[in-house]
Amino acid sequence: MVDARIHCRFDEHRGASLGVDNLNNRKYFLYHPFPERAFYLGLKYTI
Repeated sequence: MVDARIHCRFDEHRGASLGVDNLNNRKYFLYHPFPERAFYLGLKYTI
């Protein structure tokens, strides 16, 4: 299983991140079935 994430900081107050969980879309089971590929986007503003 491979996860990837990139974070970009625009200035000292703003940032954004983009990521992919389970990049190779592998199906696996530990104690329960895990979800397949998932994408996420994050935006952050600090004061």
